[in-house]
Amino acid sequence: MICSVLLFACCILPSTAMAVEGKEANVIVTVEHEEKDIFEMYGNVFEESMVESRKSTVDLSSGSVAFTVGVLDAGEKYTTDTYDISKSKIKVTLQSIGGASPHVKVTLYKSSGVSVATSTVNLPWSTPLGGGGSETVTFSNLNSSTNYYAVIENMDTVETGTILCVVKQA
Repeated sequence: MICSVLLFACCILPSTAMAVEGKEANVIVTVEHEEKDIFEMYGNVFEESMVESRKSTVDLSSGSVAFTVGVLDAGEKYTTDTYDISKSKIKVTLQSIGGASPHVKVTLYKSSGVSVATSTVNLPWSTPLGGGGSETVTFSNLNSSTNYYAVIENMDTVETGTILCVVKQA
């Protein structure tokens, strides 16, 4: 019986709640691996929003926001724009091009600077032609009257590949 429970815990649970470190009791964090890359999932959204200048606050009810985090040195952090939402979930999809990024921490903050929840993901090596896939970190049970931003941090001792990111509400 113990073996069955351990097998269930090792095989089933990581696919829905891998590396979750919640900070606030009501916020739920899930991580999902997609075999598709960001370009397959979002198409032109990535290219269109790349040319827009960065804004201080982005209304996610207008659609997805795509950007390049770039290469992060060991311990380096990237802070996103602040997001205004009208729904209760924020999805952060990440992909690493040209190199694996095995320990990337994504932390969601309220605009006041209070940490809401965090999760560490493993981004496999991908190429611009596909392969490797992407990881989506979903923060659920958020308050639509609060603005949020994310901090993406390289937890490794070496630099990451070029990290691409798409943020949307759900």
